Amino acid sequence: MIKQTMVSMVVFGFLLASCGGGGGGGVVDKTPTDKTPSNNSQGTIKEPSFTGDGSQTTIDNTATLSPANYVIPSISEVDKQRFLDAVNNARAEARDCGDGKGVVPAANPLTWNDRLYGAAYEHNYDMANTDKFQHNGTGTQYDITGTKLGRASGANDRFVSSGYFEESLATDYGENLAVGNLDIEGAMKLWLGSSGHCANLMSADFKEMGMSRVQSVNNSGYYYFTHTLGVNQ
Repeated sequence: MIKQTMVSMVVFGFLLASCGGGGGGGVVDKTPTDKTPSNNSQGTIKEPSFTGDGSQTTIDNTATLSPANYVIPSISEVDKQRFLDAVNNARAEARDCGDGKGVVPAANPLTWNDRLYGAAYEHNYDMANTDKFQHNGTGTQYDITGTKLGRASGANDRFVSSGYFEESLATDYGENLAVGNLDIEGAMKLWLGSSGHCANLMSADFKEMGMSRVQSVNNSGYYYFTHTLGVNQ
């Protein structure tokens, strides 16, 4: 059971960051990700099943499915927009992230990318079933890409597996994580309150994003967020 807010950050290419919530304070942990290719075979996408409020509660049932029946739930336009608005409203304001670089200007709004969403959901599926909060996959049956690779997946693996980019083109990308009794506003507050995460969210280099929120299978009070960012257009 996860009992506190956690914040971790990984640097690769641009800033690859993760953040977790649920309690009061935060902890920062820098961890490398690997860069091994994987195949482009995520899962099938179901019809829209979200509630329209960004909480994606119907995904909770999907997360308990056997990995043999793994599917990526489709996301409604309403939920896509709520996640986009939360991020783009933050990017619309110049701000000092506290990283020593002073005030950074407002950044371009991000657009939604369904393949980035696929990578985000896959990692949430893994974490929600195992209650392990980390960038690398768990290496268990719930690590869908990792199962294909025969090892724990890295963030880059999941981006390639989702079809977002080919390994030969994999350059800069981001992955933000959060866990706790959080909605999207709570996750954003945590990320913006961390200098590294704030810098990541404000980066003008990123152009696209996906996001997923899934309830823990074993701890109904906690939700896993994965926020994926990319530079492709």
